[in-house]
Amino acid sequence: MPWLPMYLDKKDVQAIQTYLNADEEIAFIVSNGPKRWKTVKTVDKFPDGVYRLWFIPSGPLPLVPPTSLNGREPTEDDLIMNPWKGWSTQPSFKYWFPDFGGGHPGVFRLTICSNSKNYPGKIGISGVEWIGDHFKIIGHGADNHSKAYWNKLKNWVKKNAKQIPREGSIEGPKPEIWAFPSALKGIEVGKNRANNPDI
Repeated sequence: MPWLPMYLDKKDVQAIQTYLNADEEIAFIVSNGPKRWKTVKTVDKFPDGVYRLWFIPSGPLPLVPPTSLNGREPTEDDLIMNPWKGWSTQPSFKYWFPDFGGGHPGVFRLTICSNSKNYPGKIGISGVEWIGDHFKIIGHGADNHSKAYWNKLKNWVKKNAKQIPREGSIEGPKPEIWAFPSALKGIEVGKNRANNPDI
C-alpha cells in the first residue's frame, strides 16, 4: 500500500494543516455525534491522531465496502451521495470511525504523531497512507484523478522535506522517512526519532 512516512514536530504539523485546509480537492471526515460523520473543508485543531481525508473529485463515498457488493455496481443506496450533510455509521461497521471496508481509493489515511507514545521523548513517525489499486482485481481500482492527486501530494512532500534514514546519521544509507524542516532541525541537534510507527 502506498505510504508517505514523515517526521513532523508541532510546527511542521501546522504547515501540513495549512496546506490541507487550503487544498480545494481535500476535505476532512470528522465526527458529527455518536456513530455519525460528515465532511468539512477545514479543521481548526490538528492534535496527534488518525484522520481520514476525502479526495472530493473521487465522487460519493461508499456506505458499504466493495467486497459486499458481490461484483455488482454500487447504487445510490450503497453510496453517501452528499457527505457534507453527514451520515450514520452502519451497525456492522466500527463505530469509532467510518469504515469503508478495506479501503476506498478516494480516501487517504493521515496519521499525525509528533510525539511518540511507544518511544517517549522521540519524534514519532507520521504519514499518509492510500489504498491505491489494492482492489483493482475486483473492479474497484483507483481512478486517474486520485492517482494524479497522490503524485501531487508526493511531490509536495518531496519539495518540503528531506528523506532520511530511520536511525543513525541523517546522511546515512537507506533514506526512508521524510523529515520536515522543524523536525529535521531538532534531529540535527540530537532530538531522538522513532524508527517504527506508533499506530
